Parts: sequence; structure tokens; C-alpha cells
Amino acid sequence: MAKKAKNDGGGFDRIGQFPDEILCRILSSLPTDEAVRTSVLSSRWRYVFTCLSSFDVDISRLLRDRISRVGFAQYMVRMLYFRSESLEHFRLKRIKDCYLHFGRLFDWICAALYRNVEELELHISDWDCDSLDDFEGLPPDLYICKSLVKLKLAIPFRPPPKEVPSCLLAHLKEIEISEFRGDIHLLEMIAYFLLNARVLEKLTIHMNCLEEQKRFCMTNQVLSLPRSSRNCQVVTDIS
Repeated sequence: MAKKAKNDGGGFDRIGQFPDEILCRILSSLPTDEAVRTSVLSSRWRYVFTCLSSFDVDISRLLRDRISRVGFAQYMVRMLYFRSESLEHFRLKRIKDCYLHFGRLFDWICAALYRNVEELELHISDWDCDSLDDFEGLPPDLYICKSLVKLKLAIPFRPPPKEVPSCLLAHLKEIEISEFRGDIHLLEMIAYFLLNARVLEKLTIHMNCLEEQKRFCMTNQVLSLPRSSRNCQVVTDIS
């Protein structure tokens, strides 16, 4: 009779007997900091952890749990730069007074784009003023990523680029923009997305930060913008 696998604490490791694909899905469904802690439970999990298909990095969780910024940064470098598998989803949320400079975070984003990420979610709108002075907009690698099909953004925008990204021309199907306040650069970027995203199926704009009258005016303005994709649905949301 085959022996049951044991975990490092002497008990039976029932979950560890699952196929690698299922274990990887379990870890990928967790916030990345929790997945890091889970992976050290046994050597079996450590090996599976190298095949994560999704990353969910919330800097506020790292601060709350007092996770070493140096150790976590080193881990992210290993997991994003020294892997061959593609990524399904990459989410990054940065908060005000974060101890990690945006340059390092952009390195992680670019690494995810290089790994052919399909869904990219960025929440970087709460930066303090000093950081915003250095913020140059979306990472340049975003404009050459051919795998990206879904983009969710809550970031401070700069004027749109002069060149049209290849992902907008042929791949990007869904865009979601949060914390819309009606600022000119964000409105320009929305117009840019609609004009150049040829296969875009849905653009969602969350306007919960606006008062009712301004929300009504902004909605009419957005809906009147020309669209490259005939099948594109524009949705304004206040939830």
C-alpha cells in the first residue's frame, strides 16, 4: 500500500497530493504575500510556487504585516525575471507614503508585460505629491505588449503617447478606469483609447468621485467620443 505524503510537521499533507496544476491555481488565487507564506509550509509547495500564473501585490498588506521590503523585492525579482511561463493576471496596488519607489514597481510591471501577461490591473492613484512629480505615466513596455487583453487602471495620467501601442490596435478587448474625476489628461486618454483600440469590446469608467451634475456632463462627453471599434460598449458606473 502506498504511503501517504507527510508534511514537515509530521501530519498528513492531503493538499500536497493534488496535481501541480491544482496547487498552482490555489496559490495563484491568494494575495501574493499570503502565497509567499503558504509556500514555506512544505518543500512540495515551494517548487509549485515557481509556476504561479497570477500575482496580486498590495503594498498596504506588506506594511500591515511588516513583511521585509528587501526580502519581498528580492522575491519579486526572482519570480518575475527568472521564469519562462506566461502570466494570466498581474495586480499592483501602491499606497501613499509607500516605502517602495515607483521605479522598482515599474520594473515589476514591465517584467509582467515581458511575461505576456493577459490582464493588468494598476492602482497607483494615492501617491503623494512628491511621487507624482516623478510619475511619467504608463510604462513604455505597455505599448509593445501583444498579449494584453484586459487593462484596469486607477492611476494619475499624463498626455497620451504620440505612437499607437500595438496592443490597442489588435489585442486589447476590455479597459476599466477607476476614480475618474474629470481631469483633462484622463479624458484625453479615454478619447485616445476609444479612437485607437480597434477590437475593444468594453470600456468601463467609474465616476463615483463626481457630483451628479458633473457626472452627467462627463458621461455625455465620453459617449460622444469617436470609437474605432463598432462593437465597443461604453459604461459609466457610480458604484
